[in-house]
Amino acid sequence: MLHYRKLEWVIEMSKSNSQVSFLLFLIFLPVLGGCTLSFVPTPTPLPEPVVLPTSDVTPADLQGVTWLLQSMGEDELAEGTHVTIRFTDGVMEGYAGCRGYRGFYQANGGTISFLTFNMLGETSCADKELLAQETLFIDYLELSTRYRVDAGRLEIYTSGNETLIFAAEQQPVE
Repeated sequence: MLHYRKLEWVIEMSKSNSQVSFLLFLIFLPVLGGCTLSFVPTPTPLPEPVVLPTSDVTPADLQGVTWLLQSMGEDELAEGTHVTIRFTDGVMEGYAGCRGYRGFYQANGGTISFLTFNMLGETSCADKELLAQETLFIDYLELSTRYRVDAGRLEIYTSGNETLIFAAEQQPVE
């Protein structure tokens, strides 16, 4: 009932002065409708997505080279580390620190996944630091999602934002 009386008042005012009444009508419109004026906040822009480095790589860029591990995420490599990986037609193999390993991988453009692993040799390792590093290395390979090859350097990125960096191993000249 109150809203109806306000509407009648606005109509009466409009008869006397059309400009004033129109202004009043606009002011009281939200009240008459039972609504209040509200402002829509400006949305906060989203942060820029993290973009992993990419390159125009093909699976052939991985092959024919023995890659020697140079760094593994934030972890320091144990002294005397000789961790390698080599790719040949969907098969990867290498030395993980204490034992050799072999398995299958898929690479397409800049993506890579390691499908299976078989550790070769005995499970015991006299050097506990090398054994722990070997386990971490295999864990990182299992989490790998992307790779990049550039100027004799292979970088493999994990889903946990760790990076394995390898250098092409220099073969002795005979």
